[in-house]
Amino acid sequence: MLDKNQLIKNLKEGDINQAINAAPQLANIADDESFSAVLSVYINSSHSEVRGACAEALGKIGRVEAYEHLLKDIRNPDEHMRDSAAFALGKLGVIDCVDDLADLLDDDNMRTRSTAAHALAKLGDNRAVQPLEYIAEHGNVLAKMSAIRALGDLGEESSIRIILACLEHADSDLRLAGIKALDSIGTPLCINGLILGCEDSNSMVRREAAKSLGRLNNTDVLEHLMKLKSDVDPSVRQAANNSIYRLKRNMD
Repeated sequence: MLDKNQLIKNLKEGDINQAINAAPQLANIADDESFSAVLSVYINSSHSEVRGACAEALGKIGRVEAYEHLLKDIRNPDEHMRDSAAFALGKLGVIDCVDDLADLLDDDNMRTRSTAAHALAKLGDNRAVQPLEYIAEHGNVLAKMSAIRALGDLGEESSIRIILACLEHADSDLRLAGIKALDSIGTPLCINGLILGCEDSNSMVRREAAKSLGRLNNTDVLEHLMKLKSDVDPSVRQAANNSIYRLKRNMD
């Protein structure tokens, strides 16, 4: 890794690729000098790719001094800049921008709509639920996965139906994301989906479902956990045993 001074020089004076590569590395350093350099280039650069990289770096650094500058790019004609600004604002965590982010839910670009929805989810705004549900139903696998995670973070029971549908998908990573989302919501309405997860062909899905059932504190699921005590995967057996122990302890 280059030292900080060289990274700042690359950001300010290097070619586009050097600048784009320098921005996230300076975000990892995140001291005053790095922040000032990234913010300065974000404000003054004429290259949208460089400004986009700086926007994401500013979000990662997380200093509110960048807020007003990022907010302006929510309405930038360049969809890449709108997307990068929305991403950064979600990271920044300033609740005042929820109305501006909500405006992007009607953006012409699906990626920007998705980024805005995820930013709103990070800020805990339930206006993100409907667009995230749409993405979970109609997006590609990676988009579905990201949307499902965000829906889990929002914790709305109304989203459980959408999440349950993902448990039938051929992609095991998406099914795993669905189980983790149900775990995040953590209400009795999630039980049927978690039981389904215990029967999944993928051991990671079964393991996470077993863990989650133990956290729900509902002894009705014991019979399903008992079946996992003889699972072929030792991590699944361990998760089931731990959850059974927890549930029985809570019965005493």
